[in-house]
Amino acid sequence: MALDNPKPVIFPGSKSQELIVLLHGWGYRWDRLRDLKTTICEQYPDADLLIPRYPASWGSDAWIYRDSEPQRSRLAKGLRWFFGPVRRLYGFSRNFVCWISSKSATKIAVDLNNAIEEAVLARLKKSGAGEPNSGYKRIILVGHSVGALLIRKAYVYGRGQTQDHPDGMNATTKIWPALVDRLVLMSSMDRGWTLDRKPEYMNYILYTFFRLIQRPAQWIGLGKLILASRTGAPFIVNLRIQWVNLSTTDEGYPLTILLVGQYDDMMKEGDHKDLLMALGQFRNLVITSDGNERNKQTGHYDVLRFTPGRRHAPETCEKRKAMFVTAIAAPPDEIRSTIQIRNERRIDVTRVVYLMHGIRDFGNWTDRMAENIHKLCAVEKMPKESVEIINEKYGYFSLLNFLLPRHRREILLKLMDSYTEVFAVYPNARNHFGFIGHSHGTHLLAQAMREYRACRFERVVLTGSVVDRNYEWDEFVAEKRLVGLRNDIATHDWVVGLFPAIHEEVRRVLGKTKGELGSGGLTGFTAHVANKHQKMVNGYHSAALQDINHESIIRYVIQGPEAADRAFPNALRPKDPERNLQWLPRRCWIAWVMVVIVLLFLWLAFIIASSRLASHLAGSALGWPWAIAVPALPWLVAILVPVVIWFLLDTF
Repeated sequence: MALDNPKPVIFPGSKSQELIVLLHGWGYRWDRLRDLKTTICEQYPDADLLIPRYPASWGSDAWIYRDSEPQRSRLAKGLRWFFGPVRRLYGFSRNFVCWISSKSATKIAVDLNNAIEEAVLARLKKSGAGEPNSGYKRIILVGHSVGALLIRKAYVYGRGQTQDHPDGMNATTKIWPALVDRLVLMSSMDRGWTLDRKPEYMNYILYTFFRLIQRPAQWIGLGKLILASRTGAPFIVNLRIQWVNLSTTDEGYPLTILLVGQYDDMMKEGDHKDLLMALGQFRNLVITSDGNERNKQTGHYDVLRFTPGRRHAPETCEKRKAMFVTAIAAPPDEIRSTIQIRNERRIDVTRVVYLMHGIRDFGNWTDRMAENIHKLCAVEKMPKESVEIINEKYGYFSLLNFLLPRHRREILLKLMDSYTEVFAVYPNARNHFGFIGHSHGTHLLAQAMREYRACRFERVVLTGSVVDRNYEWDEFVAEKRLVGLRNDIATHDWVVGLFPAIHEEVRRVLGKTKGELGSGGLTGFTAHVANKHQKMVNGYHSAALQDINHESIIRYVIQGPEAADRAFPNALRPKDPERNLQWLPRRCWIAWVMVVIVLLFLWLAFIIASSRLASHLAGSALGWPWAIAVPALPWLVAILVPVVIWFLLDTF
C-alpha cells in the first residue's frame, strides 16, 4: 500500500457522523499540517480524522494525537539553534528522498479511495447498519498542493471515472463520494507545475538543482510522483478530463472551494478552468496581503501556517485561519468568492478540430486547411462560431529534435495541456473533437491515445503517418474513445518506408509486437477501423495535403465518411495502384546496412591512409607530434561526419 495511516483517528467513545480527510502536499515535514488539524478539531471536536501519508513527506505522527506542540526548555531551544545547520542538512536529505519517490500517483489515489471507503464501511458496521443515525453522514476533503490533486483524483475514481485506473473500467464505484459535503483545495496546482520560470520564493540553488535533476531522474525512473504532476502529464490531463466529465452526471459536483494565497506563484489565475465546471458550487477564496513585507504575504506553503513567527505576521496568520475556517465550516450560502475567476466557457461551439503539422515544417498547410474549414462551414450554412479550430503550431521542429525523446515529449505535453483547456472551455463540443495530422503530428496523436486514457476524439485523419502499422486503434474504438479513422496513403512515400519503418523491422527481429513508430502511412494499418476508410493518393510524403484534397479531409472530420467519399478528388487517385513502395518497409534494412557498410569502409580506408602518413611523418622533420595527431583524425571524423550528415538531412 502506498499510504501510511490509512485508518481514521477515532477518539474514545466517538459516535461522530462526520469524517474529515486531510492530505499533505509534496516535500515537507508531515507536521506542517499541525495548524490545520488543530483548527479542524476546534470546528469539529467530535469528527473522525483521516490523515494519511504518502511517500512525499516525513516526520513523526505524534502531532496528530496531541492537541498542541510540546513546550521546549531553554536548553532544548539552545541545542536546536546550535545544531541548526545539521538539522537543515538532515531535513534536506529527508526531503530529497521524498523528491525522488518513484511511487505511482494513480496508485496513491487508488489507495486513498479504498481507505476512505473502508473507513465509511467500518463506521457503518460499528454503529449498526440500518439503524437511524448509523454511519457517516458527512465527509469533508481537504488537500494541499499535490495532495489536493490526489484527493480530487480519489474522488473522481470513487465516482466511476476510472479510465486510467490500474484495474481499468472494471473498477467499481464507491459509496463514499455521495457523502462528500465539500472539497477544500489549498494551493491546488490544477494545471500542474512547470519550471519554465523560477518561482519567486524558490531560491536559485533549489531551482537549479531541480532543473538539473529532472532529466536524470526520468532516465533512471526516479521522481515519478512529482513528475506525474507536471503540466500536461497524463495524471494531470486525465484528472482534469475526468472532473469535467462529472458535469454530465445527475449528481453533479459537491461544494468545491479553492483556497490560495495572493502570492502563490506555483499557479496562475487561468489554471482552474476545469474547476469552474462546478459553476454555482465553486468558490474561490484568496488570502490577500496586508503589506509589502514578506511576513505579511501568503505564498504556496504559507497557507498552512496559522501560528505567528518571524516570517509570519500575527494579523496575516489570523486572516489565513479565518479564511480556512470559512472554507471548512461556513454554510455554502455564506461563502462568497473573494476574487472572481473569469469563466471562458462557450456553449456556442459544438465542434473542435485540431490541426497538427510534422517535423521540418512551419505548418503553412494548416493555415490553408483552417481557411478551407471556414469556407466549408459557410457553404454548409454552419455558424462560423460553432467550429473552433486549434492550429497547434510548435515551430520548426528539426530532425535532430525529433530524434531526441525529450523534445518530442515536450511537444506532447503542450498538446495535451491544450487539449484539457479546450475540453473545459467548450462543454458542448466534448464528443465532437476532430484531428487532422501529418507525419510527426500522427505520432503525437498515437502517443496521446495510448498514454492519456481519458482523452477521446470523434474522427481523425492521418496523412503521411509514421505510426506502427499494428497500432491498437481498434481498442480505442472498443473503449468509445475513437469513432472513426481515415488513413491517407501516398504511393511513393519513401520517407515512411525508410525511416519509421526500420523501427518495425528492429522490433520484428527482437520479437516485440508493440511500438510507436512504423510504416502505417505506407503499408496501411492492420486495425479494422483504420483500413475501413483508407485512401491511396498518388505522390510522395505530403501528397495527401494538396489543396484539392482538403475538402474531402474536412468533410470526413465534420460530416463523416460518406460525404468525404463523394468529395475525394479523382485527380489524386493512382492510375496503377499496384505501382507503389509498399514493399520498401520489409526491405528498408538493406538500405541501412549498405549505408553502414559504406561508412565503415570509408572509415577503415581513412585509418589505413592516416597510419601510413603517420609512419612517414615520424621519420620526417615534423617529428613525433604529427605522428600521434594524424592517427587521431579518423576518430575525430567519426564524430564530425554524423553531425554533418544530420545537419544536411535537416537542411535539405
